[in-house]
Amino acid sequence: KLPHAESRAYQIEELMVQFKSFLQDTNIAGVTACQLDRGMDRDPTRPPELADLRGSGGIESESSHVALMWRPPESVIRTRAGFVPPTPGFIPMEIIVKKNREGASNKTVDLELNGDLVNMCERIAKPAEPTEPDMEEYWNK
Repeated sequence: KLPHAESRAYQIEELMVQFKSFLQDTNIAGVTACQLDRGMDRDPTRPPELADLRGSGGIESESSHVALMWRPPESVIRTRAGFVPPTPGFIPMEIIVKKNREGASNKTVDLELNGDLVNMCERIAKPAEPTEPDMEEYWNK
């Protein structure tokens, strides 16, 4: 049950403060899942952002890491460098690391969802063309 507060955003913020405090006191890791705002439905080609989280102020400020799961439309993934079509019967998904207090953020992980098994696995992109000379080829000249 959410704590008493004037608005839903303050309730979520207070809940997140209490949840974070509990996790720190007990020295355990926790995961929170939440729904994105319905505004994402207006432009399905736009990847989610932190501002799309419902009650995002409290969730984002108290979180050490935020990862957003997204099902990009085929029209979006076909434009990506190294595009590889998804495995037949699998659904392409992405996890976008938007916040990471301990490392890199704005990183995307390509996944495939097997809906029959509710199982995700990494999608392997085509390797990029080498930008540096092949050193073995250089030394063998």
